[in-house]
Amino acid sequence: MGPPGRQGVVRRHAALAVAATITLAATACGGSGSDKAGSRRAPIEPIVLTLAVHDAGWAAAEFADEVEERSGGSIEIRLETDPAMDTIGWERRTVADVRAGRVELGFVGARVWDTLGVKVFQALLAPFLVDSLVLERRVLESPLAAPLLERVEPAGVVGVALLPGPLRRPFGHSQRLIGPTDYAGRTIGVVPGEVETPTFRALGARTRPYLSLHPSFFDGAALDPSTIVESGYQGRTLAANVVLWPRVETVVMNRRAFEALTSTLQKTLLEAGRAAVGPRTARLGRSEDEAVRAICTRNLASLVTVSPDDVKALRVAVRSIYSQLERDAGTRELIADIGSLRAGSRSELLRCPTPETSRASELEGRWRSTLSRAELLGAGAEPREVPSGLSGLEIEFEDGRWSAHALGKRRDWTGTYTVYGDVVRLTIEACSHNPCTPGAAAEYSWSVYRDVLSLTGLPGRSAWPLLTAEPFSRVQGS
Repeated sequence: MGPPGRQGVVRRHAALAVAATITLAATACGGSGSDKAGSRRAPIEPIVLTLAVHDAGWAAAEFADEVEERSGGSIEIRLETDPAMDTIGWERRTVADVRAGRVELGFVGARVWDTLGVKVFQALLAPFLVDSLVLERRVLESPLAAPLLERVEPAGVVGVALLPGPLRRPFGHSQRLIGPTDYAGRTIGVVPGEVETPTFRALGARTRPYLSLHPSFFDGAALDPSTIVESGYQGRTLAANVVLWPRVETVVMNRRAFEALTSTLQKTLLEAGRAAVGPRTARLGRSEDEAVRAICTRNLASLVTVSPDDVKALRVAVRSIYSQLERDAGTRELIADIGSLRAGSRSELLRCPTPETSRASELEGRWRSTLSRAELLGAGAEPREVPSGLSGLEIEFEDGRWSAHALGKRRDWTGTYTVYGDVVRLTIEACSHNPCTPGAAAEYSWSVYRDVLSLTGLPGRSAWPLLTAEPFSRVQGS
């Protein structure tokens, strides 16, 4: 049973869909939104569809935006997460909730479908096949995509959208994962499915379902850079030039809820799914770049380029997976079609960004800010973090090292810094007081204008209020 009231959502939305159809028809015939007597009609209430998601940061956001824009506000997508999604097998439960009408829409990985008897998406997940965002977008925008969505209907739902996801690479958590021999006897975390588990076993590894990696239990997993950063994993290696598969996503809908929509709105949903592929791919590229920079600056893993011989050996090791997948004629044909689309695309190589020393010179020198207790508290400092007598902060940057001194208070910090464009990363090496956490780091966007330095904390990342509360003025002669 679903939450109270959830069972009646589909019926209410069906009634709204009928009302919307009547009103739209009247508008088309009558013109302006007034009836013949000149009175104004009430505005149309949008149809609200709930989309169950594990994480609103995935492609669901682009899909929701496209639906609302293309429907002219006639459909509103409400994203909803559920604590039960933080358990193994949550995608299967999401499909079950959609099928039963406990929620209208569900957002699940393509990887779940073969556990529900739908094998057609296995071609998208075949190891080392879709190995770039360019190719992933090419496949999902091609005529190959629409027929795939139709194949989920035996599971009792309607396929609405097929969307790109991040590229998953071998991540060595407690042990390095580079060549084929590195997998032998290792325990790899997997999501239940009939491609991922057999692939790692073909490489000689043991597999174990997981939600969160822990080095005591897992030697590695197939992960993308953003997941590594967001989960705070500290690992050994991340393959820079090997992509195992993409995390392709699907949006499915309750059949009764879909059929209650007008044909125009049904078409709108399908068109929105296709239109979201491009914006989602663009955001994936930006997110990957940001995550790679974080991995490099925080030393979360070493980016390792796998040798051509080892890449070839990895491909040879998984030939048995292709033999198994290609027993199905449809999967065999789709693998061949994707292979044809690969022409002209190359596997994407991850690289640590090069520090921009030319811009870093603008940061060098000595800077001073004036601070009050009220300003520090307003910047997010805890009362216990604001010592009495503090009147400001002086900070100096020179040749990759920084030092800071609290004015009016005997507190000092030293450490290192690295500049990447308009982002500076500060790492503490030592402090003159407790509490102090050597190795702690924080990143800020920075700018210098007319000898004034501004440091701003980045969304979702820690920042020291002492640095962000007020801008710094350059100390003359520095």
